[in-house]
Amino acid sequence: MYKHLLKLWKQFPVSVQESLHPSFKSTGIPYFLNYMTTYRKNHRLSNFAGNLLLIKEEYLRSSGNERKLFSEQFDAIIDNLVMKNGVKKTTYSKRSNSIVSVVLNEKKCRIEKDKLKVLDMPSSVGTSSLDIYEMLSQHYEISSYVLGDLYFKIYYDEERACVYDEEGNLLQTKLRKQFFEINRPLTSGDGYSIMTHCLLLPVHLMSWYLRRKYPYRVDAHYYPVLLLHPDVERRLNDGIFGIRKIDVFENINEQFDMIISFNLLQKNYFPEKLIRRGVENLTNALNEGGLLIMGNTVSFSVSIKTKGKLVLMERKGDF
Repeated sequence: MYKHLLKLWKQFPVSVQESLHPSFKSTGIPYFLNYMTTYRKNHRLSNFAGNLLLIKEEYLRSSGNERKLFSEQFDAIIDNLVMKNGVKKTTYSKRSNSIVSVVLNEKKCRIEKDKLKVLDMPSSVGTSSLDIYEMLSQHYEISSYVLGDLYFKIYYDEERACVYDEEGNLLQTKLRKQFFEINRPLTSGDGYSIMTHCLLLPVHLMSWYLRRKYPYRVDAHYYPVLLLHPDVERRLNDGIFGIRKIDVFENINEQFDMIISFNLLQKNYFPEKLIRRGVENLTNALNEGGLLIMGNTVSFSVSIKTKGKLVLMERKGDF
């Protein structure tokens, strides 16, 4: 059935596929088709997260074009790492530069402080944070730059070829010709439906089976892998960055002058009720007069906290 559906979908020109996508998004069919058409490419063994430790070591030993290739492979592995909440760890260099540049050059978005405490949430592997930190440093003195995320480590069981998160949840397992991803991305978003779940039922059953077959064992030997790019890890060791485990849907027990939150509180990730709760928690963690910058690679909003509430300063697009 999958092969027939995919074959039929591929017969449509790309322009037709793109025009049909918005109309059918709520049905969950576009999600299913996109997931299946990219499955083989995304789940090839070179993208298995168990390779991360070796890739990071090779990156540090290499230079020039060779280092660039290792960095690209690191990004590809991260792009296919889906955590239990359905959020991918995807990020890349200069991802949000254009948006941050626009905000910094707007006088109305100026924070009247010389030193800033910044939260970058979710920071993922931190490559985008490197660029944002440098841009902010040209306008402010940064007293603290915190990389906030829900997950900072994975654990690799080489003997069973399984990858787990910090809570012992199975994330990936290596098969003979590819690896299997236990979680599907964006499963709480507006593009995932009951129909999607039904169409992907064999995949869900496989996830259930592998969880039962490969439970986390306290007596196994695991290789811990910090989910930070090697360049970011060096900045962390130098004291330039700090990391905090933060759940945006829980209270954040720290205050910041600027909070940057790209590619998290989006409709394709979470329902509106959860998004409102996340925005409220970020607002509570913001100092009076501080800025909250949210969005994705093309759309964004900038709000200032005034008398305890967010006041929208600028907005472009919808996310």
